[in-house]
Amino acid sequence: MWFSPILTNRSLLAAAIWSSFGWLLFLSSLASNASERPAAALKSLQSEYIVDSWQTEQGLPDNYVNSIAQTPDGYLWVATFNGLARFNGVEFVVFDAANTPELPSSRTARLEVDRIGRLWIFSEYGHLSYWAEGRFKGFTRSDGLPNKGIFQFREDQGGELWCSLLNSDTNYYHFVNGSFKLASGTNSFFRQFGGRNDIHGNGWAIQGNLLFGVLSNAVVESPVPGFDGSTGTRLIGASDGGIWVIANRVQKFRAGVWEDFAALPVATDHFGSTLEDRTGNLWIGTGFGELWRMGTNRVFQRFK
Repeated sequence: MWFSPILTNRSLLAAAIWSSFGWLLFLSSLASNASERPAAALKSLQSEYIVDSWQTEQGLPDNYVNSIAQTPDGYLWVATFNGLARFNGVEFVVFDAANTPELPSSRTARLEVDRIGRLWIFSEYGHLSYWAEGRFKGFTRSDGLPNKGIFQFREDQGGELWCSLLNSDTNYYHFVNGSFKLASGTNSFFRQFGGRNDIHGNGWAIQGNLLFGVLSNAVVESPVPGFDGSTGTRLIGASDGGIWVIANRVQKFRAGVWEDFAALPVATDHFGSTLEDRTGNLWIGTGFGELWRMGTNRVFQRFK
């Protein structure tokens, strides 16, 4: 196993772990001033992993990384404000507005991979493009979308793709036969599709202290036990079909039952993206130079 962080000198840490299970990805905003609880001792990442880093000197277009995704061919894609970079583990190839007409803006903000392997690319201004089968495709009015302004995107349980404008929450755009069709709804996009998917494609989100899930035949709602959202909230699908809820504590909701795992090692609102790896470990990126791993034994390890 080897660990390869792309360290930024401004406000984002992006990291990729390669093991026999593949790449594991993390993002987190850099910050400071964390109040610690009694927790596991902090240890060097090098105690368990070999660490390499890539920055602009190694071909990364910008040290500020907004998003990372992996396509089925194994490439890592890195979104930055100076272009989209494709990484093969050795070198970067950069795609931007100057060399790729299908990318109207070089300020790439977000990446998503759908279940058939297309890489969806969002600019800071809401331009939408994708990469599939070795080519890029940009979407404009001729494809049923505004030229920009797309800020919400979701794949539903059946693999259908939907998006909406930031200022038109009940007007959805449905991707059908290569173009988008306007489809108005009565629910907001958030209530219709949730915010994060579980492994079955069900959408989940937090509203107030309530977890709600949009299943194919019902909407499930359940108060989060002991919820304190002041430290932020992250949701991620669990490998057993449940949904991880990470706030002041790590909890899991599955089949109508809540299971409590542990408090966060450090009381902070500066934690970032999360991932459950294929061996069941839960990884949490933080905003103060630490990476946390909660093992299947529910014990946290803290890495510097």
